[in-house]
Amino acid sequence: MTPISWLPTASSSMLGLFSLAGVPHTVQFYAAGMVGCLSMSAMISLFENRHNVIQNNRFRISKQPIRFLIVGINYLFAVVYPIPFLFGLPDQDSAKLSILQTIACPSEEFFQLPVFTISINPEFKTYAAISMFICTVFMMFQLKFYASTCIYYLVLSKSKNSSKVTIDRQRKFFYGILIQISIPYLFMLPAIGYTCYSIFRNYYNQGKSESCDDAAKFTSDLNNFFILFANFYGTVATFALLFSHTPYRDFFRKVICWEKTKPIGKISTSGNRPSAFIK
Repeated sequence: MTPISWLPTASSSMLGLFSLAGVPHTVQFYAAGMVGCLSMSAMISLFENRHNVIQNNRFRISKQPIRFLIVGINYLFAVVYPIPFLFGLPDQDSAKLSILQTIACPSEEFFQLPVFTISINPEFKTYAAISMFICTVFMMFQLKFYASTCIYYLVLSKSKNSSKVTIDRQRKFFYGILIQISIPYLFMLPAIGYTCYSIFRNYYNQGKSESCDDAAKFTSDLNNFFILFANFYGTVATFALLFSHTPYRDFFRKVICWEKTKPIGKISTSGNRPSAFIK
């Protein structure tokens, strides 16, 4: 899915394999919103797991049903969150004409491609901002809570119930998670920051020519900037995962360098005799 956003309106035209396959725009919009929320839920699950494996954590959730319930609510929220935006969709043909009142000189793609409009209500921006704010607060509260307990018990506090080796391994893995998550989101930060600036400052530099009679170009610099970063998010996240955890990094290096795997020894269960290696 590669959207062409017709900012400042809540509309876009979809490109990509899904559009070629005839997938409805409503399904594509729902899938894009759900995937974004699911990535946030998955990030929370990483910290939730680290939070609950710390033995001396007084806030540790020891009962598995409660943990499953909390994680299930997060993922259910991610699945349900985009649905209200699809209620009360306007007539798409009428909405397309209304968009022309805001965007006087769109590019030719506006007329060649189907335009999917979520809302033409002027108050939709406020509703969307409030919804995203509630979602962000709900997710970030959990994220900060789990991360704060991990930092306190793994970095600041001295444990008496766990060995130094165990604490060091948990701390190392926690640092790996921080690096794994931080790099992709820092990569997206310029696009997100520029988008927020454009929305709240009503600045939409979309490469429109000064004269509507001059080919009426609408190159959408903002859209291209955001999509360029968004399309590489998965690649950056994958490399961050590979290089922030030693086992993944070592395996990746062996695959790239065509290194042979060392033989695995059998574990002796009949005493302390040395194990025999598989040839």
